[in-house]
Formats: sequence, C-alpha cells, structure tokens
Amino acid sequence: GGGGRGGAAVPPLPQLDFDLCAATPQKLEKLGRSGLVSLWHALPAGPPAPPEGFYEGTLLRAGPLHPASRFITHRLFSPSGCDFWLGKTIRASEGKGENTFRAQRRGAGAGAGAGAG
Repeated sequence: GGGGRGGAAVPPLPQLDFDLCAATPQKLEKLGRSGLVSLWHALPAGPPAPPEGFYEGTLLRAGPLHPASRFITHRLFSPSGCDFWLGKTIRASEGKGENTFRAQRRGAGAGAGAGAG
C-alpha cells in the first residue's frame, strides 16, 4: 500500500530508546542512515511557514557519504570568508530563509555570516 510521500510505502517508525523531543544529535546518529530515513518518513511535516528567527542546525554523522556531505555543506556552499554551516535564518516577513555560516577563525572577532540558501 501507498500512503507515503509520493505514493511510496512509509517505513515503520524505528524503535527509539529515548524521548524524541529531547533527542540529541548523538542519539539520532545511533539510528544509522536507514533509521533516520524511516524517522523522517514517519514524522509529520512542519508548518508551511516556520516562525521567524534562527534555527541552529547539525549535520549528523550517519551513512557512508557523511564526510562528503559535510565538506559540501561547510566548504562549497559557504560564502567567501566563512567555513562552517550554523543553520537557517528565516525571515518570514520577507518570505525567505537563508543558510547561516560562521566566519573563518582568524584570531579574535570571528562572527557569523549569511549566505543565500
């Protein structure tokens, strides 16, 4: 039977030995790639327009391609002078969101920069 995203069957929710609302990246990484995909399929979608503000992000170390994913996200997507993805900044009043990056550390005064996203 269908019923999943795009008509595909939805995998069952993986067994969790922790409260999902209190999940840490380390706990989620223990699910592995297939468990994370199952969890993503099973959870409801968020609001169509998330509240304005900054949303901290974490790239999980899951699956064999996570090193390449980290490199692409932190280095290739970052604007010049930045070296680490921090999360998303949502500007609902402007109808946009953008990736937020940390400026490269060159002594004191490192801050955050924003890039299109």
